[in-house]
Amino acid sequence: MLINIEGVDGTGKNTQTKKLYEYLVNKGYKCKLVSFPNYESGSSMPVKMYLNGDLGDNVDALDPYQTSVLFAVDRLLTMKQIAVSKYDYILFDRYVGSNMVHQASRYKEAEKFLAYLEWADKFEFETLGLPRPDKVLFLDMPIEMSLELKRARTELKNGMSQDIMEKDEEKLITSSKTAKKVADMFGWIRIDCGQNKLKSIDEIHEDILTKLGV
Repeated sequence: MLINIEGVDGTGKNTQTKKLYEYLVNKGYKCKLVSFPNYESGSSMPVKMYLNGDLGDNVDALDPYQTSVLFAVDRLLTMKQIAVSKYDYILFDRYVGSNMVHQASRYKEAEKFLAYLEWADKFEFETLGLPRPDKVLFLDMPIEMSLELKRARTELKNGMSQDIMEKDEEKLITSSKTAKKVADMFGWIRIDCGQNKLKSIDEIHEDILTKLGV
């Protein structure tokens, strides 16, 4: 089974993907955890150039379609090196859905918004032949909470520079709204991270296990 965990910055995707991985491994399953962008591989070089501002100092330096190709190349080359059939579970910490959310959020017109999403889904899963996740879990958290957590995480990095997406909080707010729309459109499983009070890491983890039935 291929399981993808999505959510905007600060929602704890990496934490929850790792906890799920550890849980499944302890249950005796053969698992693979894949994080995108895959910064450990040369396949992410075009993505790094974009996020570092080498192609322009903001996210609009490339249009959504151009940007999507950079991230898709990273996913394609990474997945080409993974023997999917050898694993019981492959867990994605961000995948195609993450890119779809960020890029679709740049369109205000409904027609262009829907046209882009249709193209992105077909391009990655049909044209490139990337494996489609069996289940996509969406960590649903109010943007105010996720921004607060993201800012705290940034402070812990001791002033390390942020990429052009991380620095643009207005874009992140827009992406949060878009993520909810995309989640509904594509039937993602919503994981309520708390609407008035943030749930604990363990509470969210237990909800994930329940929703997956593992």
